[in-house]
Amino acid sequence: MPAVKRKRNADATREDILTAAQKLFTAKGFDGAGMREIAAEAGINVALINRYYGSKHGLYKAVVATVNADEFFGNDMSTFGAHMAAVLMGHPLKKEGFDPTLAMLRSASSEESVSVITEALSDLFVKVLADKLREEGYANCDEKAALLLSTILGFDMTRRIFRIDGLGLDHSDTATPLLATSLQAIIDG
Repeated sequence: MPAVKRKRNADATREDILTAAQKLFTAKGFDGAGMREIAAEAGINVALINRYYGSKHGLYKAVVATVNADEFFGNDMSTFGAHMAAVLMGHPLKKEGFDPTLAMLRSASSEESVSVITEALSDLFVKVLADKLREEGYANCDEKAALLLSTILGFDMTRRIFRIDGLGLDHSDTATPLLATSLQAIIDG
């Protein structure tokens, strides 16, 4: 049976590559996911990854940039702790498809990916949180934003990846307000 040829569609190809990369970076991390494997998963020639993303580094950067930061910035900072605690406890323990926390954790052994992660976390979260804190008149905004991110990432990793008892859904009535208080204390402290 002859191979089915794809219609040329740059946007669809770009999206297929990104989806394949999200899946494989989540499963294997930056070093474990190969360009040929990503291309095979996307159903494209490996040369198209370089055409659309420049390199594996560029592709990883595009994957990290797909993280939805909007859930961080839903409310004003006086209710951020309660809002974020509810969001974090609402995340499923096992995410289907792209799991940014797991993809970052599995990629942390690569200096190349760590630089991308650091840049993305700084630009997408820390700077935005710090600016929001500044707008609302808080002091020590850069430090508070970095502490918020580290607490949120640590909580997410501890709860969903390592599944530490006391943070699961059966503990949400106790853990959610404790987390909310901790996050809000960073802002108000």
